[in-house]
Amino acid sequence: MADDRRNNVKPTGRGNPPVEHQFKPGNPGRPEGSRNKLGEQFLSDLLASWEANGPDVIDRFVRTGASQV
Repeated sequence: MADDRRNNVKPTGRGNPPVEHQFKPGNPGRPEGSRNKLGEQFLSDLLASWEANGPDVIDRFVRTGASQV
């Protein structure tokens, strides 16, 4: 039964990426700590925004909905 469901899937026509786009040993990739730096900056900005106008924004959201905030 599970095999019947698999046969209904249409292939996307996409194969493997070209060789020049594939991971190669020795490729440095993303700089170490860059993901953490982005997350820390986002949380820092979010905290600053919350401290400036958090309760007001939540009250406005409850009264008017997300499209008006």
